Amino acid sequence: MKMWNMSISLHWPCGTCLSLCIGLVERIEETYRGRLRNTTVLVRLKRFGMGPQTLKNFYSCTIESIQTGCITAWYGNCLASDHKALQRVVRMAQYITGAKLPAIQDLYTRRCQRKALKIVKDSSHPSHRLFSLLPHGKRYRSAKSRFKRLSNSFYPQAIRLLNS
Repeated sequence: MKMWNMSISLHWPCGTCLSLCIGLVERIEETYRGRLRNTTVLVRLKRFGMGPQTLKNFYSCTIESIQTGCITAWYGNCLASDHKALQRVVRMAQYITGAKLPAIQDLYTRRCQRKALKIVKDSSHPSHRLFSLLPHGKRYRSAKSRFKRLSNSFYPQAIRLLNS
């Protein structure tokens, strides 16, 4: 898994500057370790007296957006241990912020459904033909696959989500 280089600097009224630097990440384990390091920024913000809503906004604007970048492409084929590691980051951030945060699986489901609905509505989309309705017109035709790697990829997962 590759993620983009990103550097974020935050300047607070009290004269403090926090930098959050995220480099290229090769594997999800490294991503997990990196997110644990980035939660220390949340701890610093909490020590500065920021409220739970501000901490939650910071989490969703930085850590969550980086953690879920292109989630529809890579999350389906992750191992269960990788899912747990990513969810641990969410739980730790939830503990620090004191606010309820959405689970990684919920974010993945929501983004898959939203992306699939956009593809279904746009007849000029290259993947529109993969979302064909069955003759009765209520459910989408599911692609058959012999391998787990294909059945866990975005399109079959999105069809299953739309059919449920």
